[in-house]
Amino acid sequence: MKTEADELPRHEAVAAIRKHMAWLVRDHVLTPHAAIELQRAFERAVAESRDDRLAVVAVVDALLHGLDRGILPTELFEVDPERQVVLFRLAPTMGGLVSVGLIKRAVWERLRRLLKIVEPWLPDAGISAVQRRVHFGGQQSRGFELDLAKARAFLKHTAAVPSR
Repeated sequence: MKTEADELPRHEAVAAIRKHMAWLVRDHVLTPHAAIELQRAFERAVAESRDDRLAVVAVVDALLHGLDRGILPTELFEVDPERQVVLFRLAPTMGGLVSVGLIKRAVWERLRRLLKIVEPWLPDAGISAVQRRVHFGGQQSRGFELDLAKARAFLKHTAAVPSR
């Protein structure tokens, strides 16, 4: 179901929600207290959503930076030059990004807890097959793929975010 708020910029969407809640209070569908609680919950959700998206941006930026500069150990990933895709081990790669200072531990902890929630943004960011079993040198571990072209396009279309 698509509403008129779906087509508005975020600040206008917040104003539209407030207007609709005022109508609900006026029509005695909601109490003023319930409307205030609903508004606070909505604003918290918007802020958390933005933080989640910033965490995805930080990780994609760190992965590309680590690959471009040769900072990441080669045993953490395999490059498929035909498809322009890099296959990473999940936990060791994120731990490596934290240890070299490309992302903060809090960013990785946030994403690890919310991986299923932020998953809709991952394909746009070039990340796919998250939590998939991958094989590296006969060992099996959880991993993910990073499409280099999609990841670079995602970072160009996303507002500049300090990630380090």
